[in-house]
Amino acid sequence: MNTIINFLYYSIRSATPLLLGTTGETITEKSGSLNLGVEGMMAVGAIIGYYFGCMANSFIAALLASFLSAAFCGAIFAFLTVSMQANQNVTGLALTTFGLGIYNFIGKSLTETGFPKLDNYKHLNAICHSSGIPFLRDIPYIGRLLFSHNTFVYIAIII
Repeated sequence: MNTIINFLYYSIRSATPLLLGTTGETITEKSGSLNLGVEGMMAVGAIIGYYFGCMANSFIAALLASFLSAAFCGAIFAFLTVSMQANQNVTGLALTTFGLGIYNFIGKSLTETGFPKLDNYKHLNAICHSSGIPFLRDIPYIGRLLFSHNTFVYIAIII
């Protein structure tokens, strides 16, 4: 039973970024645009946010850097598709490739020079690790599955 609960727990935890990206893409599609570059934008936001958050040891700095870098990618998409009338499919796929390339480039260079480890930054480490909902997370099986997630999982579900 523990194996099934752990599988479901990590499935929920891993699907949370996809849920947020899908929510944003749904709103974009309702406005009449198709953005296939969401994954690349999320990758750029993730690596830039992680790096700046570790360097500043600030969760707010991480969120700000992440939002700004992903918004910059979104501005590139908007400029190319709205102002320059480029094909939305091709532009979105190009931004996905570009974003994942930036992610891999920065990640590889940080790996070679000493990637900042989250464990070295106590403030960020405390925020990012799962804490769950007190008392409810202690319920056998159901507590681990539904009530022991990070705050972002619950925010994503509410959104």
